[in-house]
Amino acid sequence: MCASVGVPAPVRGVSLSSATLTPLAVSHSVPGGASVATVVWAVSLTDVDVVTWAAAGLLAALALVCALAALGLPVERVGRIGVEIAEGLLFLVVGADLLAWAVGESPEDPLTHVGYVVAAVAVIPILTRRPPTEETPEPASMWVLAIAAATVAVVLWRLAATR
Repeated sequence: MCASVGVPAPVRGVSLSSATLTPLAVSHSVPGGASVATVVWAVSLTDVDVVTWAAAGLLAALALVCALAALGLPVERVGRIGVEIAEGLLFLVVGADLLAWAVGESPEDPLTHVGYVVAAVAVIPILTRRPPTEETPEPASMWVLAIAAATVAVVLWRLAATR
């Protein structure tokens, strides 16, 4: 304990998978002239986490757009363009994640984390691929795209949780 303020000695930041809690000591006076210190915890997410959560949110919204298109709303073009953009975004997310890993932010369970990394970039192409025997393949169903986008949103959520 710090003798002057009555709070525990300096505490190091506590890591909770995708966030870091950092203690900040705030001291203030109370009636009677005594000084009281309060420990406030500040949460800071890493840049990789922010990108991952943003991509997961965008994919969840894309899943909704694709489901609405499957129900007949005139947003099919937006959904199909969104899937193409999402595939590129996923490579950026995975690249940022692997770069963070390379500079020392290793996950607690590397094998599970690698599984989520592979799934993040493989699910959409696997679900939307058509047999090569067809001359002019029909585009994937909007329901398939909705399910693929929702699945990848969950995979990104798990990817952030295992970091």
